[in-house]
Amino acid sequence: MAILILGIVLFMGGIVFLVTSRAGAPWMPTGKVSYDRALALLELAPHDVLADFGAGDGRVLIAAARRYGVRGIGYEVNPILVWLSRVRSYLAGVGERIEIRSGNVFDGHMSGVSAVFIFLMPETNVRVVRELVPRFQSGTRIVSYAFPLPGMFPVREEAGRYRVPIYLYVK
Repeated sequence: MAILILGIVLFMGGIVFLVTSRAGAPWMPTGKVSYDRALALLELAPHDVLADFGAGDGRVLIAAARRYGVRGIGYEVNPILVWLSRVRSYLAGVGERIEIRSGNVFDGHMSGVSAVFIFLMPETNVRVVRELVPRFQSGTRIVSYAFPLPGMFPVREEAGRYRVPIYLYVK
């Protein structure tokens, strides 16, 4: 029985990796120390709407909703992770403040978004700068974990866990 469960877990993990890696970045959960620092850089308040591009299991949005009282919008292409993040947000008691959208962030609406969390690959960050940043409202705060946004200049840079950089930008 244990071998069957292990097989199912490995199979599902492989599907999650394949689907997400073809859509801009493989799913690589951000550690608590790092996303706590990233959220602190955003200086979130209850009136903010935080978008997470590649929301994965929803951990960043859940933490932000619990700690800062923000509303969150997550974009995720993997249907398994969409389901998982929705379940996790309701179990955490913040499901009414978090919306997980199934699909590509480049097709999404950015109206009302005042803060953004990004952990995407460098080539996807190029598209973010070219296609999404122009749609953000002036004053939108953006944190990019691990990789900078090309052509933009961070107003602040900090190190996350294992000295992985976290960049803060303001449009």
